[in-house]
Amino acid sequence: MSRTREAMKKVATERLGIELTDEIIDSGKAFKDIGVDSLDAIELVVSVEDDLDIELSDQRLDTVTNIKELADYLSEFD
Repeated sequence: MSRTREAMKKVATERLGIELTDEIIDSGKAFKDIGVDSLDAIELVVSVEDDLDIELSDQRLDTVTNIKELADYLSEFD
């Protein structure tokens, strides 16, 4: 399992109270469909950046519309 996916799952569970599974991530569901509002999405991104000591491009993040796209972008840092 990729370290970025594990970080996403950990942050979602510990900080947002949302259980992410590989099936949910791979489903391509919109953030709102998995219980993540815009503020939660920002917290998820910032927390994953902190946990992995990476910096994501704000411009690139503006194009992310669902959980799979975020996971795919993060996988570039594995």
